[in-house]
Formats: sequence, C-alpha cells, structure tokens
Amino acid sequence: MLDERQLLRDYAERISIELHPESSFDLPLTVDLQTGVRLYSRARYRAGYDSIRMHGRPVQTLLESYPCDALLLGNPGAGKSHSLKLYSATCATQLHWQIEANATVSIVPIYVDLKRYDGNFGTLVVQVLSPSSLDSAVKLGQVHFLVDSFNEAPRRYLESGI
Repeated sequence: MLDERQLLRDYAERISIELHPESSFDLPLTVDLQTGVRLYSRARYRAGYDSIRMHGRPVQTLLESYPCDALLLGNPGAGKSHSLKLYSATCATQLHWQIEANATVSIVPIYVDLKRYDGNFGTLVVQVLSPSSLDSAVKLGQVHFLVDSFNEAPRRYLESGI
C-alpha cells in the first residue's frame, strides 16, 4: 500500500505536467490605481498600499502574498486561468521535490475548474485528487484551493445560488 507521501508525490507529478501551460511566462497584474478594486483579500488588505505594491508584479506574487484567500478579477483573455495553472504547476513541482527530499511539505495545490461544477464542490475535488490523497494533503501540508472559472459555472447553479 502506498504511504501518504507517495500518494502526494504521484499527484504532484501528474499535476505539474497536466497544468503546466505551454508558456511559463507569468502575466503581470494590472491594478486599477484609481480605486484599487482589482485586488481583494480579507487577509492583510490595505486598499491603496497593497494595490500599488502589486501593480506590475506577477500573479504568483499575489498568490504567495495572500495565502489565505484572494480574488483575481480581469477581462476575458487577460490570463487569469493561465496564471492559476502556472502557479498550481509550480507548486506541484515544488511539492514533488519536497517529498523526494523527504522535506517538510509546504503547499499542496488543488486546481478546480468550476466549468465542470455539478452542484457539489466535493465531487470536483475528488476528480482532481483522490479522497486518500486529499487526506494525506491535509495531514502533510497547507492545501491551497485554486478555483477557476467562477463565471463559467453551469448557469442553473449560478441562478439558483448553489
């Protein structure tokens, strides 16, 4: 039987390959410097300072700076999904090497695409990571859910508020 670290290593290896975009260029954030409304987080958010500090930085910097929760907004085609996938693949690669080196696991990325949402978030997560691997992730590291495509979830769930 595979141990918890082996399950996570296999997951990390698969995710780092599946999610790694063709281009590894991370897009810079464009922050509305007038209002600062492009950057949201309940953790350590100071509208003016953080908005200006993040302007022009890679999206990965935002995700590393706000590990609790952040909301990335932008126009279609701006690179939000690309940046989330790149961050997930980068974290998965780091996770793989941390497990190989028997080091402390830092971040376990779980990329979830709401386009496939069926009314149950748990079923989406299980499509990405088996229940036993999810248990291992929670025990060994800090799980980061990277939820994409909020505006592309099936319309019936958006309208019903589920």
